[in-house]
Amino acid sequence: MAKKSNKKKKSKVSKTTNKKYFDLKGFWNEKKDVLKFLLSFIFLVLLLFSLSATDFFNVIREPLTNLYTSISGMILNIFGSNATVNGDTLSTSRFVINVKAGCDGVAPMILYWATVAVFPIQWKYKWKGLLYGTIFLFVLNLVRIISLFLAGVYVRSMFDFLHVEFWQILFIAFTIFVWVYWYRWAQKEMLADKRISS
Repeated sequence: MAKKSNKKKKSKVSKTTNKKYFDLKGFWNEKKDVLKFLLSFIFLVLLLFSLSATDFFNVIREPLTNLYTSISGMILNIFGSNATVNGDTLSTSRFVINVKAGCDGVAPMILYWATVAVFPIQWKYKWKGLLYGTIFLFVLNLVRIISLFLAGVYVRSMFDFLHVEFWQILFIAFTIFVWVYWYRWAQKEMLADKRISS
């Protein structure tokens, strides 16, 4: 009788261990859409950030930073700031600011591009999100540069806080907001197209 009870105990243990076994194939089948999105997103972000760190990307970055300072200088001079633009440098007699890598808005743009590009939806909805989202983030970075320059001129004690903390957080928040806005718009457009086709 003792032998039979031991066998029953062994069978119970084997059943419990089988239940705890992680079913990788089942997990993939259940979560494959989410996992594909995340893996594609990570791959594209790493690729774009790697490209942005190369010398080749400077061919794009230098004209971009110069464009930021040119437009910022033009706007500031409309309001009588007497700002001078020299390449990526914006200056007056009271303050000088340089728009370098990290201040060009490329990093949040890469995150936004990657999120839109890999999202499982038709490209006719993606290209508008990529275009208008990029324009929005470009304009937002212009506001950032101008506000930092004005802070440097009039409230220099606030410059580091605005530069390092305030605008970093605000830029990330706005990037997320733009993506969510695009996502909701794309879903509405897709539903409207389905109603028309049906």
